[in-house]
Amino acid sequence: FAKYDSPLLRSIIHSKLTAEKEEEMRLLYVAMTRAKERLYMVANLPNSDLIRDKMKHLCKYDKKYAVISANSYIDWIFAAIEHTEKKDCYEIVKYDFDHYAAGVRTRLANLSHTSKEVSKEETNPESGTQDTDSLKKTLKEKFEYKYPFEHISRLPAKLSVSALSPRVLDASDERAADPAELDGDFDELFGRDFIIPEALNSEKLPSSAEKGTATHAFLQFCDFDNVLSNGVENEIARLCEQKFISKRYANMINKKQLEEFFKSELYKRISTAKRIWREQRFNIFLPAYEFTQSKEKSELLRDETIAVQGVIDIFFEDADGKIVLCDYKTDYLTKEEISDPKIAAKKLNTRHAEQLSYYAMAIEAMLGKAPDEILIYSLPLKGHVQVEK
Repeated sequence: FAKYDSPLLRSIIHSKLTAEKEEEMRLLYVAMTRAKERLYMVANLPNSDLIRDKMKHLCKYDKKYAVISANSYIDWIFAAIEHTEKKDCYEIVKYDFDHYAAGVRTRLANLSHTSKEVSKEETNPESGTQDTDSLKKTLKEKFEYKYPFEHISRLPAKLSVSALSPRVLDASDERAADPAELDGDFDELFGRDFIIPEALNSEKLPSSAEKGTATHAFLQFCDFDNVLSNGVENEIARLCEQKFISKRYANMINKKQLEEFFKSELYKRISTAKRIWREQRFNIFLPAYEFTQSKEKSELLRDETIAVQGVIDIFFEDADGKIVLCDYKTDYLTKEEISDPKIAAKKLNTRHAEQLSYYAMAIEAMLGKAPDEILIYSLPLKGHVQVEK
């Protein structure tokens, strides 16, 4: 029959509030970056000077606190204005709404009064008809006006590679465009400041997805040389000690699969490579028309691009100078698929070939050369398969 506050509760509340603020900031960013030449922003404020003074004062002492303590978009905008050196890139215009509204009402009243006073004798019927028709035509054009670039305004500001598909722009919902979901696979492991205490998680049995994520995380952070010198177990202990992974996730790692990886033909090629890129983050622009199957929309988006971001597990230049792209996968495979690599290869290609084709585009943009080979290393299969180009 009582409520207790605690550091854990405070931390959860703070984390949720911060996440909500971050989402609001993303929405503001997307809205403001749609303007082509000039951006008008309107706010109804009781006293803009007070808000500006407040944000200026907060930013002076702690910018991060100023961002979190903001109560509206205009607070953030004023905070940014106070810290920009380019004072000629914006203009603040104040309107007294009550005064403006009163003026409009007066003008409308005068127009109404004038129209009633005009007698039929003073009006040319033909001229009046023409004026009325012209007014109707003008009003019709104004009310039926359609923004010619509406198709561009609906484009997402950024997409993750995992969200891409040839129909992503045809989807009715906008979840694929949500920046909050970008690169979210490791949020629980590494992406949040708040970590759930081990004691609260100790009784929860790990899911297959968690085991796969934990094993993948090892490959993300591990020191290849240390694994070869001291073994997988030693490297897991090192990653735990240095807080790259938690003890709970360390216990989920499939050590046998990792040991097989370091004995594989693929790793032999990696170990003799001239140059290796691991966990390579990228941002590229891809043609927007490639992500719709509507001919009409494809034509409208012919000259538009979409920003795409992602992370490539590993690619390398082998001893022969070939560029090889590889992606680690922990997808569940049946006994039949494991016993027949051709069946496994077909399944993995169907699931991941499209995603890896975008990775290949990113590598070509970075190196000026497309990958010579695209591989998927399947940890359950204990080997790699070729991706069909």
